Amino acid sequence: LEGSPQMGRALVGFLAALGACFASGFGGVYMEMVLKGSSTSIWLRNAQLAIFGASTATWVVLQEGEVNLTRGYTPWVWLMAFTVASGGLLVAAVLKYADNILRQFSTAISVILTTALSALVLQDITLDLTFAAGTVLTIGATFMYSGLP
Repeated sequence: LEGSPQMGRALVGFLAALGACFASGFGGVYMEMVLKGSSTSIWLRNAQLAIFGASTATWVVLQEGEVNLTRGYTPWVWLMAFTVASGGLLVAAVLKYADNILRQFSTAISVILTTALSALVLQDITLDLTFAAGTVLTIGATFMYSGLP
């Protein structure tokens, strides 16, 4: 298998995933440092980000000529937008009052809960032993980090 195209693709995939992990970790630590290292409030930081996002969106609208940005939105799309916006505010609050490691634990537990709900409610996936083992390890690591017996 050495030198095969399949091995090369696996190595590239592994290196890409490893790079994404490092970038995410560094980004989270930097964001925590910025939030905790300044006296600027979370709300002002979110407003600064919103101004940047809105100006970028305005530029795209002017380039495309499309004015009706919410055309075709259903109540489900509005719910998704509200959920994502609320999640962003919650992440900022967690980073302000906790730390990046707790944010990572909360992300892992949310993935577990979403997957379990998808399996139980939508019945579009089947949970296996690997999922159960990962769930046990994640919850165990969360308890170990928090110091509970």
